[in-house]
Amino acid sequence: MTRRIAIIGSGVSGSTSALIMAGAGNCVTLIEKDRNIAPLVRGFNFDSIRVEAGFHYAGELDEGGAFTRLLIHTGLWPRLKVKVLDPRGFDTVSGPGMEPFSFPTGFGELRRKLKERFPRDTKAVDAYLDGVEKVSSSFPYLNPRIGWRQAKELSPFGTFDEMSLTDFIRAHSDNDELLRLLSAHTALHGVDAKEVPFTAHAAIMGGYYRMAGNFEGGGRALANAIEEELHARGVELLTGATATGIRLTPGGEVSGVKLGDGRVVECDTVICSTHPAKMLALTDGAPFRPAYRKRLAALKDSQSALMVFAKSDKPEPSLDRSNHFILPPPPSDPKNVGGTGKIIYVTAARLKDGSGSLGGFVALTPASFAPYAKWSDTRRGNRPEEYETYKSEALRGLLSSLEKSYPDMIGKAGRVGGATPLTFSNYTGSETGALYGVMRRVGQVNPTPKTRVKGLYLTGQAVALPGIMGAMTGGFLTCGQILGHEKLLDELGKIF
Repeated sequence: MTRRIAIIGSGVSGSTSALIMAGAGNCVTLIEKDRNIAPLVRGFNFDSIRVEAGFHYAGELDEGGAFTRLLIHTGLWPRLKVKVLDPRGFDTVSGPGMEPFSFPTGFGELRRKLKERFPRDTKAVDAYLDGVEKVSSSFPYLNPRIGWRQAKELSPFGTFDEMSLTDFIRAHSDNDELLRLLSAHTALHGVDAKEVPFTAHAAIMGGYYRMAGNFEGGGRALANAIEEELHARGVELLTGATATGIRLTPGGEVSGVKLGDGRVVECDTVICSTHPAKMLALTDGAPFRPAYRKRLAALKDSQSALMVFAKSDKPEPSLDRSNHFILPPPPSDPKNVGGTGKIIYVTAARLKDGSGSLGGFVALTPASFAPYAKWSDTRRGNRPEEYETYKSEALRGLLSSLEKSYPDMIGKAGRVGGATPLTFSNYTGSETGALYGVMRRVGQVNPTPKTRVKGLYLTGQAVALPGIMGAMTGGFLTCGQILGHEKLLDELGKIF
């Protein structure tokens, strides 16, 4: 049976869904309000540098890696070239009161280095890494050989789902420095260590611990590969088109998607990669139960961020193949009263000439949307002076913090650019500027791909995990619901 499928949103999950469904012989239309496919992943130019806004690095991009397998299935792998991050330390974590620690590639080497650093906490290190290995190898679509039924039984959202990362580590150690170090990577999924389930954190971090890398050309290379493969698979791309509603038949089945210009995309299946609560607004009158509506409306978003970037005449050499996480002082430190300090993630900005040379930096720190909410009805390029002043002060504060760790790089920085939660709100479509969509948090029940409306499905980080690989996994989970999970897992398992 050939389906007529409309997919709302061309982020990684939406585009993945389009590639899978078109590859299975269906007629697919991809609807994107921006003028470009995958706008957040694509990044942008600033002065002479390329700024990565939505993709910095990923795990398991090696031969035989889980992410590599997904990229092969979707046809993207031949169009991309992987750049491996430093296996001696793909990430370096530092902060007041602690010696820097570089995370090496491989569970064995990481285990050795952590035990060397924390000789009194070797059992805690084993418990943490054993848990991460077990969970990350049992997540559906990251290990297709276990099969869907077994994957459901071993689901990483089972045993530890009601235990946060903090609680899991605290159950094995009272070492504050170990907790701070192992919690640093929560910046990769936008949820505090006290809220994120250990299982969700483990499913994400397992891939990074096995191998970390990115693509030559960064997020733009990935976005271009996606667009090229969409064309190759015959997907109709409607960019600059806004979905304003999902049409239903009198019997309550999907029949089309209404666009802002009055057109209707006729279809029998809709995959919606927007925030689940926005799906409700698009399906006004759909037969959803009140409890379901209430649950979707109550889903909590992941964190937004303040981002600063600039070209520098003295870029930090260690950022070439490694990322840095700068921790705030611990809550017990008088300099961090109330524990309000925020982690800072620092990565390289490359020259936009395509040489791949270091040209500057990009830094992000968690930030709330609340202070920017009063300007939410303003548009990019036409913000009031009050907003610009507030933004400038926030960026100066972030630069001042960075200068303590990188005095030469910041001292030689040129024109500074930045983005606020309001900026990210415009790019992501999230009302709060959430970088990773709906969060995975203890006590929150996230939606599944299938809805009560026949032919209507959800995809995105809300149904899977945050990050690029998590978003792609969301596409596979949704398409598996339509095509059959065993079918897709069998195809993935045959790749290698």
